Amino acid sequence: MKPGEQLAGYAVEIYHKLSRPIVIVETGCLRRSEPENEALDGWSTLYFARWVKEHPGSKFFSVDNDMEHIRVAMVKLNEEGVLGDFPLFTLGESVGFLTGFGGDIDLAYLDSCDGWDHGADEFRAAESHNAKLIVMDDYIGKVVTAEKYARDHGWDVKQEGRFTVMRRV
Repeated sequence: MKPGEQLAGYAVEIYHKLSRPIVIVETGCLRRSEPENEALDGWSTLYFARWVKEHPGSKFFSVDNDMEHIRVAMVKLNEEGVLGDFPLFTLGESVGFLTGFGGDIDLAYLDSCDGWDHGADEFRAAESHNAKLIVMDDYIGKVVTAEKYARDHGWDVKQEGRFTVMRRV
C-alpha cells in the first residue's frame, strides 16, 4: 500500500467511526509532483483531496510555510481534477495555524518541519481542537516528544508502517 493510500484509509476510519463528514488538517503539503517522489513525499495532499471530493461535506485544510510548495500542490491537484473547494491552502507556520484553527479537527496529519519540540507543539495544538486521530511521519525527526506526551495523556499510540498513529481513547 502506498503511504498516501494508507493516510486516506485513516480518513475512512474516522468517517465510519463518526458517521458524518469530517475535517482533515495537514501540515506540510505536496512539494514535488513527479511520480518518482510519491513514496518519499507522501503526497498526502493529493490523497486527502481525492478522498474529500468523494465524501461531500468533509473539509480539508493544508498549511505550508513555502508558497512554492503550495503552488506545486495546487498544480498537481488541478491536473488530477481534485482542486475544487478543498483543500483550503494557507501560507503560514503550522503551530500558529493549528492554534488559531476555527473549529474541531477530526484527523490531523502532521508532517511539516522537523524537530522534536516542534512536533510536540503541533500535536498539542491539534489535540486542543479535539482531534480524534493524529498521524505523524518522520519518527526520528519529529515524533519522539509528541509520542511521549500522547502516551502520558492517555492516547493509544502505534507504529503503522512509516507512520506514528495516535488515537484519542
